[in-house]
Amino acid sequence: MKVEIERKKRLLDGFFRIEEVVLRHELFRGGMSPAITRLCVERGDAAAVLLHRPLDKSVLLVRQFRYPAWSGDGNGWLWEIVAGTVGKNDDPATVAQLEIKEEAGVRVLDIRHLLSFFMSPGGCSEKCHLYLAVTEEQESPSFPPGANGHFEDLEARWFPLTKAISMIANGSIMDAKTIIALQWLQAHLSRDHS
Repeated sequence: MKVEIERKKRLLDGFFRIEEVVLRHELFRGGMSPAITRLCVERGDAAAVLLHRPLDKSVLLVRQFRYPAWSGDGNGWLWEIVAGTVGKNDDPATVAQLEIKEEAGVRVLDIRHLLSFFMSPGGCSEKCHLYLAVTEEQESPSFPPGANGHFEDLEARWFPLTKAISMIANGSIMDAKTIIALQWLQAHLSRDHS
Protein backbone atom coordinates (compact mmCIF):
# COMPACT_ATOMS: atom_id res chain seq x y z
CA MET A 1 0.00 0.00 0.00
CA LYS A 2 1.21 3.47 -0.84
CA VAL A 3 1.75 6.49 1.46
CA GLU A 4 2.54 10.02 0.25
CA ILE A 5 4.03 12.46 2.77
CA GLU A 6 3.08 16.04 1.90
CA ARG A 7 4.93 17.69 4.77
CA LYS A 8 6.53 16.99 8.16
CA LYS A 9 7.11 19.32 11.06
CA ARG A 10 9.03 18.56 14.28
CA LEU A 11 6.96 19.89 17.20
CA LEU A 12 9.21 18.63 20.02
CA ASP A 13 12.79 17.40 20.04
CA GLY A 14 13.75 16.23 23.53
CA PHE A 15 13.71 12.86 25.31
CA PHE A 16 10.74 12.17 23.02
CA ARG A 17 10.29 13.59 19.55
CA ILE A 18 6.88 14.56 18.26
CA GLU A 19 6.28 15.02 14.55
CA GLU A 20 3.23 16.42 12.84
CA VAL A 21 2.76 14.85 9.42
CA VAL A 22 0.34 15.68 6.63
CA LEU A 23 -0.12 12.61 4.43
CA ARG A 24 -2.32 10.73 2.05
CA HIS A 25 -2.55 6.92 1.95
CA GLU A 26 -3.91 4.34 -0.43
CA LEU A 27 -7.47 3.25 0.30
CA PHE A 28 -8.67 -0.37 0.39
CA ARG A 29 -11.38 0.50 -2.17
CA GLY A 30 -8.80 2.11 -4.46
CA GLY A 31 -7.52 5.65 -4.90
CA MET A 32 -5.93 7.85 -2.27
CA SER A 33 -7.29 9.39 0.93
CA PRO A 34 -7.65 13.16 1.27
CA ALA A 35 -4.77 14.90 3.05
CA ILE A 36 -4.87 14.01 6.77
CA THR A 37 -2.81 15.25 9.70
CA ARG A 38 -1.27 12.78 12.15
CA LEU A 39 1.03 13.14 15.16
CA CYS A 40 3.75 10.60 15.92
CA VAL A 41 5.67 10.27 19.19
CA GLU A 42 9.10 8.85 18.46
CA ARG A 43 10.91 7.54 21.51
CA GLY A 44 12.90 4.65 20.15
CA ASP A 45 12.26 0.96 20.66
CA ALA A 46 12.35 -1.06 23.88
CA ALA A 47 13.84 -4.38 24.96
CA ALA A 48 11.87 -6.14 27.71
CA VAL A 49 12.69 -9.35 29.56
CA LEU A 50 10.48 -11.70 31.53
CA LEU A 51 12.73 -13.41 34.08
CA HIS A 52 11.39 -16.88 34.83
CA ARG A 53 12.50 -19.35 37.51
CA PRO A 54 11.11 -22.75 36.37
CA LEU A 55 11.96 -24.47 39.70
CA ASP A 56 9.00 -22.81 41.44
CA LYS A 57 7.23 -21.29 38.39
CA SER A 58 7.96 -17.75 39.54
CA VAL A 59 8.70 -14.50 37.71
CA LEU A 60 10.72 -11.45 38.72
CA LEU A 61 8.92 -8.12 38.52
CA VAL A 62 10.25 -4.65 39.26
CA ARG A 63 8.24 -1.73 40.57
CA GLN A 64 9.10 1.89 39.96
CA PHE A 65 7.42 5.28 39.67
CA ARG A 66 6.00 6.22 36.25
CA TYR A 67 4.76 9.80 36.04
CA PRO A 68 2.44 9.32 33.01
CA ALA A 69 0.60 6.51 34.84
CA TRP A 70 0.41 8.60 38.01
CA SER A 71 -0.98 11.59 36.10
CA GLY A 72 -3.57 9.32 34.47
CA ASP A 73 -5.11 7.63 37.51
CA GLY A 74 -2.98 8.47 40.53
CA ASN A 75 -1.21 5.10 40.72
CA GLY A 76 2.28 5.66 39.37
CA TRP A 77 4.13 2.76 41.03
CA LEU A 78 3.81 0.00 38.45
CA TRP A 79 4.89 -3.65 38.54
CA GLU A 80 6.67 -4.41 35.27
CA ILE A 81 9.10 -6.81 33.69
CA VAL A 82 12.69 -5.65 33.26
CA ALA A 83 12.96 -3.24 30.31
CA GLY A 84 14.97 -0.46 28.76
CA THR A 85 15.23 1.79 25.73
CA VAL A 86 16.99 0.55 22.61
CA GLY A 87 19.11 3.30 21.08
CA LYS A 88 19.13 3.91 17.34
CA ASN A 89 22.26 1.79 16.75
CA ASP A 90 21.76 -0.67 19.64
CA ASP A 91 21.04 -4.37 19.34
CA PRO A 92 17.84 -5.23 21.30
CA ALA A 93 19.34 -8.52 22.59
CA THR A 94 22.35 -6.66 24.01
CA VAL A 95 20.08 -4.08 25.66
CA ALA A 96 18.02 -6.93 27.17
CA GLN A 97 21.17 -8.42 28.74
CA LEU A 98 22.24 -5.02 30.14
CA GLU A 99 18.79 -4.39 31.63
CA ILE A 100 18.86 -7.79 33.37
CA LYS A 101 22.16 -6.80 34.97
CA GLU A 102 21.05 -3.26 35.89
CA GLU A 103 17.50 -3.90 37.11
CA ALA A 104 17.54 -7.52 38.27
CA GLY A 105 21.15 -8.40 39.03
CA VAL A 106 20.56 -12.11 38.41
CA ARG A 107 22.52 -14.57 36.30
CA VAL A 108 20.53 -16.13 33.48
CA LEU A 109 20.95 -19.63 32.09
CA ASP A 110 19.18 -18.97 28.82
CA ILE A 111 17.59 -16.02 27.03
CA ARG A 112 15.53 -16.07 23.87
CA HIS A 113 13.53 -13.65 21.78
CA LEU A 114 9.77 -14.30 21.93
CA LEU A 115 8.17 -11.64 19.74
CA SER A 116 8.16 -7.96 18.82
CA PHE A 117 5.13 -5.69 18.85
CA PHE A 118 4.14 -2.03 18.63
CA MET A 119 3.21 -0.51 21.99
CA SER A 120 0.63 2.05 20.81
CA PRO A 121 0.71 2.29 17.00
CA GLY A 122 -2.03 4.89 16.81
CA GLY A 123 0.31 7.57 18.12
CA CYS A 124 3.76 6.15 18.90
CA SER A 125 6.45 4.47 16.76
CA GLU A 126 7.88 2.44 19.70
CA LYS A 127 8.32 -1.29 19.08
CA CYS A 128 8.95 -3.63 22.02
CA HIS A 129 11.28 -6.62 21.58
CA LEU A 130 10.23 -9.19 24.20
CA TYR A 131 12.59 -11.82 25.62
CA LEU A 132 12.27 -14.72 28.06
CA ALA A 133 15.22 -15.35 30.38
CA VAL A 134 15.50 -18.47 32.53
CA THR A 135 17.34 -18.33 35.86
CA GLU A 136 17.80 -20.37 39.03
CA GLU A 137 18.57 -17.33 41.21
CA GLN A 138 16.60 -17.14 44.47
CA GLU A 139 17.38 -13.66 45.79
CA SER A 140 15.63 -10.45 44.82
CA PRO A 141 18.18 -7.72 44.20
CA SER A 142 18.23 -4.53 46.21
CA PHE A 143 19.87 -1.55 44.55
CA PRO A 144 20.22 1.92 46.03
CA PRO A 145 18.94 4.70 43.71
CA GLY A 146 21.57 5.48 41.11
CA ALA A 147 23.49 2.23 41.57
CA ASN A 148 23.31 1.49 37.86
CA GLY A 149 24.67 4.87 36.76
CA HIS A 150 21.38 6.77 36.56
CA PHE A 151 18.56 7.38 38.97
CA GLU A 152 16.16 4.46 39.14
CA ASP A 153 14.42 3.71 42.40
CA LEU A 154 13.42 0.07 41.92
CA GLU A 155 11.85 -2.63 44.02
CA ALA A 156 12.38 -6.14 42.62
CA ARG A 157 10.45 -9.18 43.81
CA TRP A 158 9.78 -12.77 42.79
CA PHE A 159 6.11 -13.72 42.37
CA PRO A 160 4.56 -17.11 41.67
CA LEU A 161 3.26 -16.96 38.10
CA THR A 162 -0.27 -17.68 39.37
CA LYS A 163 -0.06 -14.63 41.67
CA ALA A 164 1.24 -12.42 38.83
CA ILE A 165 -1.65 -13.55 36.61
CA SER A 166 -4.13 -12.71 39.40
CA MET A 167 -2.49 -9.28 39.67
CA ILE A 168 -3.47 -8.65 36.04
CA ALA A 169 -7.08 -9.56 36.81
CA ASN A 170 -7.28 -7.33 39.91
CA GLY A 171 -5.60 -4.33 38.22
CA SER A 172 -2.31 -4.48 40.15
CA ILE A 173 -0.43 -5.03 36.88
CA MET A 174 -1.46 -2.56 34.17
CA ASP A 175 1.66 -2.42 31.99
CA ALA A 176 0.97 -3.83 28.50
CA LYS A 177 4.35 -5.47 27.86
CA THR A 178 4.17 -7.17 31.26
CA ILE A 179 0.65 -8.44 30.63
CA ILE A 180 1.67 -9.79 27.21
CA ALA A 181 4.76 -11.51 28.67
CA LEU A 182 2.95 -13.09 31.62
CA GLN A 183 0.05 -14.32 29.51
CA TRP A 184 2.51 -15.71 26.93
CA LEU A 185 4.30 -17.68 29.67
CA GLN A 186 1.04 -18.92 31.21
CA ALA A 187 -0.25 -20.10 27.82
CA HIS A 188 2.99 -21.88 26.94
CA LEU A 189 3.37 -23.57 30.33
CA SER A 190 -0.26 -24.74 30.15
CA ARG A 191 0.23 -26.07 26.63
CA ASP A 192 3.44 -27.90 27.65
CA HIS A 193 1.59 -29.66 30.51
CA SER A 194 -1.55 -30.65 28.62
